[in-house]
Amino acid sequence: MRRFMNCHTLALEEKSSRLQLGIGSTGMPATMRPFFWALIATLLLFLGIEPMAGADLVSANVLKRVKRIVVGQSSGTAFTIEVDGLQYILTAKHVVAGLQGNKGKIEIYEDKDNKKEITVDILRCDDPIDIAVLVPPAQVTVNFPLPPEMKGAFVSQEMFFVGFPFGDFGLTTHDGQSAIGFVRKAIFSAQVGKGDATILYLDGTNNPGFSGGPVVYKDLNIPNGEMKVAGVISGFRNDIEEVMKGDKIEREAITQDDLNRRVIRRLADGSFIKLSPTGNYVVTNTGVVIAYPIERAVELIKRSGIKGPQAQ
Repeated sequence: MRRFMNCHTLALEEKSSRLQLGIGSTGMPATMRPFFWALIATLLLFLGIEPMAGADLVSANVLKRVKRIVVGQSSGTAFTIEVDGLQYILTAKHVVAGLQGNKGKIEIYEDKDNKKEITVDILRCDDPIDIAVLVPPAQVTVNFPLPPEMKGAFVSQEMFFVGFPFGDFGLTTHDGQSAIGFVRKAIFSAQVGKGDATILYLDGTNNPGFSGGPVVYKDLNIPNGEMKVAGVISGFRNDIEEVMKGDKIEREAITQDDLNRRVIRRLADGSFIKLSPTGNYVVTNTGVVIAYPIERAVELIKRSGIKGPQAQ
């Protein structure tokens, strides 16, 4: 049994991870090294410098466009693009599902304690395409070059997506002006047609809160790999698995049928357990990320005739 989970659903569970950096001997206390390198990276970002030109890094033209947005109880991610020199906000359609009609108010967060409410015109792609275009009254972010297209994107290449998981600003970097979204890497696994729509499948790890974030990549046909935005994150594929319990079993009691059904596990102490179903189920994240192509948003913008603010 399978179903899809939208990424805007907020989770209460918090997970912590530790990043270990392989840094040579510098005379600097180990506990300070991550802060030192984070400071350097943030300074480069603030200055608009892309370190290690040609490397697979998500640069300021992406990071400074991505914002956390809130609509009612729904928290998600949004980002800006330019079409014909005018700026628009893109997000997942389900993130703004609480807004009725063609106008509504959204909250845009610069960081945890700094937000602004704006009224936007709302354009929605036809189902099943999970993209909404929000037309702001004034420019929202920088307009560093970020072409909204999939030219030069190939199945099996690395892509990145950026967002605000769980709406938690504790999972963001801060460049002194605003929060920078959480960056994830994925592989462009497949592009599948579904009626008149196309779905992009990525192999990565997505979480609630990334919905509406950009999928970006480097165009392999261009020297130095220009960063482009390929699509909008919609959600992730999950699976429902049965919870099993393990009862101890002696080696002599293990049958060939047990082995064929793979219900025997050997523990670290050398003993064995036999798995049996409990009747309970758990939802798991398969690691399949779902996104929709950016071209559909661009088509909608041009077809609507609604003009965003001039980007400067």
